[in-house]
Amino acid sequence: MENTPKGQSLFDFLSSVRQFLNRPFFKDAWVSAELAGISSSGAGHLYLELVERDGERVLAKTRGTIWANTANRLVAKFAEATGKAPEVGMRMLLRVELTYHEVYGPSLNIMDIDPAYTLGELERKRQETLVRLEAEGLFETNKQKPLPRVLQRLAVVASETSAGYDDFVQHLKDNPYAYSFSVQLFPAIVQGDEATASVAQAIASIDSEEFDAIVLIRGGGAKMDLACFDEYLLCEAVAKAPLPVIAGIGHERDESLADLVAHLSLKTPTAVANYLVDANAEFEYRIQQLAERLKDSVALRLEREERKLLVLENRLASGLKFSLQQKEWALERMVSRLQGVHPEALAQKGYYRLYGTEGIIKQLDDLSEGQCIELAMPEGMVKLEVKSINRNEGDKL
Repeated sequence: MENTPKGQSLFDFLSSVRQFLNRPFFKDAWVSAELAGISSSGAGHLYLELVERDGERVLAKTRGTIWANTANRLVAKFAEATGKAPEVGMRMLLRVELTYHEVYGPSLNIMDIDPAYTLGELERKRQETLVRLEAEGLFETNKQKPLPRVLQRLAVVASETSAGYDDFVQHLKDNPYAYSFSVQLFPAIVQGDEATASVAQAIASIDSEEFDAIVLIRGGGAKMDLACFDEYLLCEAVAKAPLPVIAGIGHERDESLADLVAHLSLKTPTAVANYLVDANAEFEYRIQQLAERLKDSVALRLEREERKLLVLENRLASGLKFSLQQKEWALERMVSRLQGVHPEALAQKGYYRLYGTEGIIKQLDDLSEGQCIELAMPEGMVKLEVKSINRNEGDKL
């Protein structure tokens, strides 16, 4: 067994590794990684789990430590720049020192954090999501849903305990027109890792037949707090919502992608409440204006018709007067004619009536010789006897 290598102890081997890694190259380097876990000790140290992934596959993994003497400073610096403390899921750029221990293996002492890198990663992801939403035509999907002119039945997606939701409801209640709003809350987490799925599920549970619109609101917050509103899943849910979505996500400067895909975006929950009140007031004003215009139009139409009626009445009165006058003239002529043929009038002219046994004698054939007849005169009746009948020449006997 003369050729059997003597070898070295594990401690000696790992000590050699430690000595090899104890070089300047490993003592001060900037490393990017995803924060997969974070915890703290009673002494104030922060322990980080750092990973590098390719999709779901973990390519690399190690531990990191921020010692108590720098932890508060680094966390405050990061939070001031990003609006929140480091949390799981963030990609971070860390200034590290590689250390190696024979028992605990490699670890990174974290000396500094660059918050600009984390913000840049958020913006990169945001741009990727923006391009995808645009390619799928989702920026116009929700805007194509008609927004009712009267908005009273509201499905509100918000955190139940948020001040933004309370402000929204209070502003609706205190509106100066005493409008009544029906508000139903669909509770959702609006910050952190669970926010994207929570908001999407809340929107999916809304029945489009029961509401006029969906209101998505959140109180103010830092850019990192609002990162979920740039996530594709949440934006897709907003774009494909069954009703038009009015967003009031509570930031004054930047627009989230959720704002861009919503039917309408306003800066704050209070601004959304004011919009709803003003929209209903404007509709009521238009109705009042239409009623006034209709009233004026009807009054004008009635005035015109009254004028026409008056003209017709005048024409009818004139025509009737003329017609009655003509009738009166005709009647007078008729009366004059009748008076002209009245027996008394005829008697005045020397015409008298002869009566036989059969009544008035109108022709010679009604007479016979020896017949007794009567002659009617104004003063009385004269009895006559027919002695003879002499006909004019040409008359038949």
